[in-house]
Amino acid sequence: MTKIEKMKEKFDNKIEQEYKEWLEALKQCTPEVIIEKCYEKVTKEEMIYNLKGREYTIEELKALLKAHGILAECYDEWLKSDGNFNELLEYAVETRVDSIIEEFKEINKKGRER
Repeated sequence: MTKIEKMKEKFDNKIEQEYKEWLEALKQCTPEVIIEKCYEKVTKEEMIYNLKGREYTIEELKALLKAHGILAECYDEWLKSDGNFNELLEYAVETRVDSIIEEFKEINKKGRER
């Protein structure tokens, strides 16, 4: 295993550990708080996937390995720029609703033709 591969593995483990610790703390919360944190949980899971999927230089990995609370910082940054997610969500909802309506119209049209 190369030096960069070892560093990448260490970084991946660090991110997973941060998430596990956050999740363990979340388990100690009330059901209401846990429900409120569902969005954060799913978002952090996607962030882990993204962080682990990227390629880094040795210098970048050194910086990331020294950093604390990477997932928390990424999540806070995400909350500041959440518009993109809302746009994607709105697009998906509009597209699917439009398809449902069109399918309904086609079914009714075929029913009247009989």
